Amino acid sequence: MPATTLDLGRSAFFEHRWNDALACLARADTEGGLPPQDIELVASVAMLLGRESEGVAYLTRAHDEYVTVGDIAGAARCAAWLVLYLMNLGETARGRRRSVAHSVRHYLLAVIGSCRHGVSGGVLMGETSGLRRTG
Repeated sequence: MPATTLDLGRSAFFEHRWNDALACLARADTEGGLPPQDIELVASVAMLLGRESEGVAYLTRAHDEYVTVGDIAGAARCAAWLVLYLMNLGETARGRRRSVAHSVRHYLLAVIGSCRHGVSGGVLMGETSGLRRTG
């Protein structure tokens, strides 16, 4: 069976062929959509290639897809990366950092609240300070 565009994109990603990965994954996305894990791959590749606005758009989509399917850990991971990328890009002027930081805080609290064991070395969210590592 011939490889699909998605298979070629995944393979290129894992072989660190970033331009090929972006081309194939973006084409697979337009051909039939991607699951959130693959949207995350496209975001990573776009960021690696310096296409920040494209990467943020894909990462936002991945976050939304994870929320839709109920994958809180995936949504929290995307939201945390969005906070870091947006802080690096200086997105505070549009207020986007605060809303994304709020989203990260919400998901992390949900994940922590569902744990039966203590959490050490976690991440705390300050109202205006972004992410702070603890432990």
